[in-house]
Amino acid sequence: MKTLTFSLFVSLLLYCSCQQKERVPDSDNFKLVKLADGVYACINKTGGKAICNAGIVDLGDASLVFDPFLSPRVAEELHQTIHALGLPPVKYVVNSHYHNDHIRGNQVFPEDAQIISTTKTAQLIAEKEPQELAAEAGYAPKQLAFFDSLQQNFQGDTLSRDYQSIKMWRAYFEVLTESIGNIKTRVPTSFVDAKKIIEGPERQVT
Repeated sequence: MKTLTFSLFVSLLLYCSCQQKERVPDSDNFKLVKLADGVYACINKTGGKAICNAGIVDLGDASLVFDPFLSPRVAEELHQTIHALGLPPVKYVVNSHYHNDHIRGNQVFPEDAQIISTTKTAQLIAEKEPQELAAEAGYAPKQLAFFDSLQQNFQGDTLSRDYQSIKMWRAYFEVLTESIGNIKTRVPTSFVDAKKIIEGPERQVT
């Protein structure tokens, strides 16, 4: 009887483990990589619309996201992945610098989440994002058509660096085109200009 009970217990654990994995959605845009307990990297896939790589840290009572992608839609996938993993709510979002692929996912996270950067990065976002968004509305659709044509008519090795570059740029300009009129720039309001520790009951980020 003890053996049967133990077998049922093991089976239940395996079933729950499989169910947990099934609840984490697979993304066409990024690969989720567990680096350590509570620490994950989200790596842009070739042709994916994340464009940059992001990070997730489970602090215990809150989650921290690092560089939440170019596409708000893919940032929402990231947010859903955090929920699917059973991690706590996102309370911190860190922007390493002002480039569009590192900041435009800011807008999908809760209003009470702190958006963190250096003071200089926040200034550059506030200054340059309106200019870049206006410029992209003009050139992004044309660039998308150009790289789409290159991809459709490519005759060489699809594993080559040239083809992978075409796929990356096509995805980049597709995101810019899809985002026209849909970006609500969220400028960081919490600043790190020296060493800062964000501490939770399980982990800390320095």
